[in-house]
Amino acid sequence: MEKQPCNGVNMLLLKNDPLWSDLKSDVLKIDGLLEEANQKTLTGFIEFEFPDFCTAILLDSGKILHCIEIKNETASLISKSEILQYLKEMKADVGLYRLKREILLLTSRIITSDPVYENMSTQYVDARKLLLTLETEKFSGIVDIQTEHGECYVVLENGFPTYCVCRRENTVVNHAECLEEFLTLPEETMVVNVYRTSEKAGVTTRLKEAAREILGEHVTRVEEMLDASGKSKEELLKTVEEVERFTYLFLDKKKARTLSQRLEEIVEEVI
Repeated sequence: MEKQPCNGVNMLLLKNDPLWSDLKSDVLKIDGLLEEANQKTLTGFIEFEFPDFCTAILLDSGKILHCIEIKNETASLISKSEILQYLKEMKADVGLYRLKREILLLTSRIITSDPVYENMSTQYVDARKLLLTLETEKFSGIVDIQTEHGECYVVLENGFPTYCVCRRENTVVNHAECLEEFLTLPEETMVVNVYRTSEKAGVTTRLKEAAREILGEHVTRVEEMLDASGKSKEELLKTVEEVERFTYLFLDKKKARTLSQRLEEIVEEVI
């Protein structure tokens, strides 16, 4: 997938509610840390700070939602295995942080979306008019408004703002008035980024959701197989075959083919 500007991602990954911090990867068992997060049904993220870049595992109720890499001011989706490979090659500072679920899901949406406009100054673009234009176009995605006072993220579904999240320093608010407060700041230059929801980028999430629905539970191994898959149609269909075999042999013979058919349908629909 296309790599994303990392400003929005960095700003949302708040570290003001740590469970653990300043851990060293060379004395830490990552699987043990993930197991602890799973037992605590933690929503948040594990961050790995390497010398020149960082990675993170986003956790939704203790389960891996996405793995991401932020390098050279860009962010992209990677697999858990890639993070583990980095840890074999170099040391990292590790932290485990709680995060509000709406912030986690917003981060996920940004990282799986396509940038439409980047770093637009409101000296030249009126933010209100931009939002009205996106409403007319029935746009689905995220508008990110940045000021010296903080940031405001507006989630649009078919042009309609479904919710917004605003961040000031280490405080996050998500009430309906937060956008209006940003738009009425006196004579202030803002920077605006717009991200369009990408169905292709979110294919792994959709596949994992379908697997959970059919199997009736989180199945870590199935989700890891989907995370590790390439994103081309051929690679995804090959992974679906592997998931079917694994499900048949180790989980549920009756559901294996049903799951495979549903995953194939999603791949064909999205790509």
